[in-house]
Amino acid sequence: DRDEIRRAVKGLLEHYDFKHRVELTPDTEQAVEGEQRFSLESGFIYMVEERKGMKSFEILSDLVTHGHEGLGITTQSPKILRQRYGFEKTRIVYLGKEQHGDEWVDASDIVEIGIIIRNFLEEAKNGVVVIDGIEYLISCFSFDTIVKLIQNLYEFNTFNGSLIIFPVNPKALERKELAILERYLEPVGGEG
Repeated sequence: DRDEIRRAVKGLLEHYDFKHRVELTPDTEQAVEGEQRFSLESGFIYMVEERKGMKSFEILSDLVTHGHEGLGITTQSPKILRQRYGFEKTRIVYLGKEQHGDEWVDASDIVEIGIIIRNFLEEAKNGVVVIDGIEYLISCFSFDTIVKLIQNLYEFNTFNGSLIIFPVNPKALERKELAILERYLEPVGGEG
């Protein structure tokens, strides 16, 4: 019955710890002259096969200097990524189990990660999110849990029309796991 479901949801929300909630307001980078190098169709989730996430952040940099509002969630140093790719207004959030700085998301809280991504993309104009650290998240939870997160984002993103990019090291996954991811994630080819 509906009242029972409402009470259950209310109980869950009362026990959920919102003290670490990171509120991320989308912003636009200064536009650069020249053609956009990477053309990705909105409404899809993409997979970039790579070991360190560098091409994914290169794509993010290209998109945010051509009218997209971006967010990077990463296990790498946000400071270094900001310097390397010239991010001034694009939000780069550290993904880890311990807080480092103000813009941090707890890697042990999969619900919070999903909420941050969805909230950002709901507010963003031409939103794009890079989620760097899928292998780390799989080690924190399980492959099945991360697939559920991706399925949730896939359904949301289909109707929201944003872009989500996952750098994935294919050597870190079994062939069957990679095939499951390919069901939801479009491969990113070369430039263009």
